[in-house]
Amino acid sequence: MPTKQIKSLALIKLKGSWGNGIAITLSFFAVLMLSFLGDCMIYMLYDKESTSFLPVIPSEGLQIAISVGINVFFYLILIMIGYTFLREFIDIRHGRDYNTSRNRIMSYKKLFFKVSFVPQVAKIGIILLCSLPGFLAYDSIKTLTEQPYDKTLSVFVLMFFMMSVLVILLSVVLVINALLCLHLLPTVIMLNPLLPLSHAISMCFRKAEGNKLRIALFHLSFLKHLPACLLLYPVCVIFPYYMMSNLLLCEDILGKDLAKDTFLDVFTEKDTSPVKGI
Repeated sequence: MPTKQIKSLALIKLKGSWGNGIAITLSFFAVLMLSFLGDCMIYMLYDKESTSFLPVIPSEGLQIAISVGINVFFYLILIMIGYTFLREFIDIRHGRDYNTSRNRIMSYKKLFFKVSFVPQVAKIGIILLCSLPGFLAYDSIKTLTEQPYDKTLSVFVLMFFMMSVLVILLSVVLVINALLCLHLLPTVIMLNPLLPLSHAISMCFRKAEGNKLRIALFHLSFLKHLPACLLLYPVCVIFPYYMMSNLLLCEDILGKDLAKDTFLDVFTEKDTSPVKGI
């Protein structure tokens, strides 16, 4: 299904549900604003000259610990909120009441934490592993350029420099490849929460073969909306439009491998076990 057709179908799926999509969008940006205010509070705690009513933390080690703890907490919240919104758009796409999924999630918060947070950590871990050789090569080049010039080592230095640049380019390619492939992971998890994580990741890489350019072009097609996103009101329309279009794209790529939606079945059983393979 071409990108233009996916976008047209997204508008059809959102017809009659724009109010729900806008409400979800406003909720998402409200959480982002709370996270931003939390970071502002951290800055105020560090500012010894601040005239705020917040107590100033004198210990640098305690400052770092509090900063890391608060940011990790907000990151966890954003991950779970993001996966919740994706699930709600899946329900809107299938013409179901999205409040049902949200209520089930609130009833099984511990399970949803494992379903949402663990795959996201795995995704970030894979991307960091792909970027690690590039960072090491960049550090080597930086160290090399700071060394005094030695004519006897010029050929060796040139070869080492070229190899480091090649490693950086390969690392960039690996990161882009991982980003495009793992873009399917949240949709896979939200359609089948009990799918083993290793199987879900391998499915993403397998199904993304031959569709990476399609995923990239899809996102590039939304770049024209970025200037409008500087204003609040257009974002409330563009965000649901993007979410629904992206969902349709992922489902079209996944095809029959995840034709059945088992989310509500998983979050109904009282003795539901956590995600396998984690």
